[in-house]
Amino acid sequence: MTKRIAIFAAGHVEPSALDRVRSAVQRPDLVIAADGGLVHAAALGIAVDVLVGDLDSAPPDLVAEAEAAGTTIERHPVDKDETDLELALAHAAAAAPGDVVMVGLLGGRIDHELANLALAAQRVWFEAGLRIVIDDGVRTIYVVHDRLELTEPPGTTISVLPWLGDATGVRERGMRWDLADATLNAGTPRGMSNVADDATQEISLTNGVLLVIVDRAG
Repeated sequence: MTKRIAIFAAGHVEPSALDRVRSAVQRPDLVIAADGGLVHAAALGIAVDVLVGDLDSAPPDLVAEAEAAGTTIERHPVDKDETDLELALAHAAAAAPGDVVMVGLLGGRIDHELANLALAAQRVWFEAGLRIVIDDGVRTIYVVHDRLELTEPPGTTISVLPWLGDATGVRERGMRWDLADATLNAGTPRGMSNVADDATQEISLTNGVLLVIVDRAG
C-alpha cells in the first residue's frame, strides 16, 4: 500500500503560506522531521513520528515535547557524511512505497537549497518507491522520473526544467506550448514559464529527471 509521507526540513516556509502547506501535507501516514524541520511541523500542529539528525538546530524544548509525545528520536553525530535531510529520506525509503511531500527545502542559504534539490532528485529514491513533491506553500516542485499528470487551472505558470543532466523524450500536453519527444539540455531555459492551457496537463520523459515547478504566488 502506498503511504503518504511528510518530511520537514529546516529551510524557509513563508508564514503567510502555512495554511496552503497544511493542505499540501494532507493527513500523512508517516511524518519525519530532519532536525530543525521540527519547528515547521510544530507550527502546523502536526505530530512527528520520527526526528532524525544531529539536533543542532531543533530547539531543545520542542525536542523534549516531541519525545514526551511519543516521537522516536534518532540522534546522529555532528561529524557525519550524510545531511539530516538525507537521513530523513533514507528513513522514508525504508517505509516505501510512498508519496512524499517535502516541506522546508527552499529558502535560506543557496548552497543548502541547491543541495536539497539535487538530493531530492536522486534516482535512488524513485527506485526505492518514493514519488517526491516539494512544497513551500508558494510553489510546488514535482520531481519527475517518468510521468506526471496535473490538474492546474488554465493560466497557471508551469516550468519544466532538466535537472542533474539532459532530459530526453520530453513530452508536454495540455500546455500553451506543447512538446513531443523533445530534448531539454541541462542548463538551458527552454522549459521555463509554460502555461496550463487545458484542464489536465501531462508531462513525461524517457531519460533523465525533470523538476516541474508550479508557481502559486498570488
